[in-house]
Amino acid sequence: MQLCIAAFIRQVASKSGDKSSVEDKTPLEILKKRYAKGEINKEEFNEKKKDLL
Repeated sequence: MQLCIAAFIRQVASKSGDKSSVEDKTPLEILKKRYAKGEINKEEFNEKKKDLL
């Protein structure tokens, strides 16, 4: 039981850490990461990149 609670706390803490790391990145860095993950295709990447630059 204690192990489950510890795992849950670690998971919640790591998710809250992700938010701050995203906030520290520039929009272009976030866009590049989304493209690398496959969340957007090349056409969407180029369109959004033009908007940012």
